[in-house]
Amino acid sequence: MRTVRTKSIRFYTAFLLLFLALLFTALVSFNNRAAFSMLLERVYRNTQDTVTLYQRQMDHEFSRAETFLYTVITNDADLVTLRYADGGSLQWYRALHRLEKSFKNALPVYGMDGFFCYLPEKDCYLSALHDSNSFLIMRKNLLEAIAREDADFSSWILLQTTEGDYFVKMISDRYSWIGVWIGADTLLNAAAGEQFCFSEPDGTLLPRGKERENGGEPEGTLLARGESGGAGEIRFDPAEPGQAGCTVFWMEGEKQLAVYEPLEHAGLYLVRIMPYSAVSDNGRSLVYVILIVSVSFLLIWVLLFFFLKRGIWQPVTTLTKALRRFRSGDTAVRVPEERQPEEFQMMFRAFNEMVSEIRDLKIDAYEQKLGRKELEIQYLKQQITPHFMINCLNTAYQLTETDHSDLARKMLTNLSRHLRYTLSSGQTVPLSEELSLVENYIELSKIRYPNSLTLGTDCAPECRDAAVVPLLILNFVENSIKHEAVLGTILRIQVEITCAAGQLQIQIWDSGGGYSAEALDVLRALSDRTRGETDREKSGCGTAFLEQSGHIGISNVVLRCRQVYPDALFSFTNRPGAGAQVGIAFPFCRKGEGCESADCG
Repeated sequence: MRTVRTKSIRFYTAFLLLFLALLFTALVSFNNRAAFSMLLERVYRNTQDTVTLYQRQMDHEFSRAETFLYTVITNDADLVTLRYADGGSLQWYRALHRLEKSFKNALPVYGMDGFFCYLPEKDCYLSALHDSNSFLIMRKNLLEAIAREDADFSSWILLQTTEGDYFVKMISDRYSWIGVWIGADTLLNAAAGEQFCFSEPDGTLLPRGKERENGGEPEGTLLARGESGGAGEIRFDPAEPGQAGCTVFWMEGEKQLAVYEPLEHAGLYLVRIMPYSAVSDNGRSLVYVILIVSVSFLLIWVLLFFFLKRGIWQPVTTLTKALRRFRSGDTAVRVPEERQPEEFQMMFRAFNEMVSEIRDLKIDAYEQKLGRKELEIQYLKQQITPHFMINCLNTAYQLTETDHSDLARKMLTNLSRHLRYTLSSGQTVPLSEELSLVENYIELSKIRYPNSLTLGTDCAPECRDAAVVPLLILNFVENSIKHEAVLGTILRIQVEITCAAGQLQIQIWDSGGGYSAEALDVLRALSDRTRGETDREKSGCGTAFLEQSGHIGISNVVLRCRQVYPDALFSFTNRPGAGAQVGIAFPFCRKGEGCESADCG
């Protein structure tokens, strides 16, 4: 039987302590990560609300200015006059003056940096702006933008100049262009703070103010939706293009947190950038809390360690050492019961009492062992069967005297096989070997009783490797031949073996005269499954009778079989129309599958 390897209680408790330490570390790490994530989420939400507020404000200003442009291009009479009046007429100059005045009045209302109108056919450019110094620069850049064939003015575009970046919106009715612009710095200054900037759709940050002088884009560059502002610039990766979100990136060797919101009218992002350290600094209080919890857990862990050592490890170690001494044969070993937990005191007291009882029972066990030895000696005597062996030798001698040396050799050969099997068999043998022995015994007996014996064997193939007690079938076959064989009369012996429902069932019957009524009573009492003193008394009485009647082999078979299979069943009857019949049933177990012990049954 394969031994299952087990671990000591010290191993399991050490594993428990290690598991608790690892579990706490994992929980602290998870809690720290979750808390910092919540802190980062709160900072993101607050920052996102601020960015959204300014983004909506900017889009609102863009929408109002755009509405003003559509109103002018569709309803303004002065613009119509400029389209159709002569360029040098008084009506022309009056319309030009009124349109310029209208643009100047709109500047503070809509918060823009400038409005302009351009009539390509008359090459007339009109603008109203806060800073007159930028008139020529804006005029040049705006006209170049209009002249570009690939320019898309369906939304606000970002016009990059040497003076800075400007958001520009232009609309046309085939005869004229009108538009409005506002500086990117003007919008960002209104959003309060240097932490705000704009970025392209791919996350490339656009420099503010004079930062462009240190290597920016050439004058007059247009950035429309989806275009890149150049290589080598700082950028972040938006999680989902066109959607609001936040991300972490590195800028000038420092970790930064970028919160961005798309502008609906300009196709860019409004971005707020803040140092990541500002977020981590807010989490210092979490570090102190985690430190306090960790120290508390360490103290609890140390207390638990000493508790397990004092309350479990030491008592278990003491008991284990005592058990090892006891297994080595020291029945005088005792374990102290004082200064131990109540449960271990009970265990130690039970151990001491058990050792005392075992020591007292050793004498009884020794006497029982002597009894079993006596039974084994009796069994060996029955195995050798000197009377049978003497008869066989006498028969062999007579055969040699009558010139039947061939039969004598055959008898001696079969006799040697019989003796070799009976003297060398173990506690159990395969059923096939037992049946071979029975057939050999019949061949041996046929020489003594020529033309008087027949053997019928009916055994299912799946039963032939079953484990049986040696001489289990032979004893009953030998008993039939001993008491029923007569020269000149054929004695039929039948052995029928089946296995069903985990049980091996054996039927042995002959064509003789059967059991007497007295023998049946004793045999049935012997086969009773009742345990205890009554069973032993019945067995003893039955054995005495069987010894007197010459059936000692039957009692030996029953006792030996029940040592291996405690639940073995024996039935003794007279078969209708035939002679004696024996039925045997016990659990089916193959040879080599652990059937050598009494636990098989």
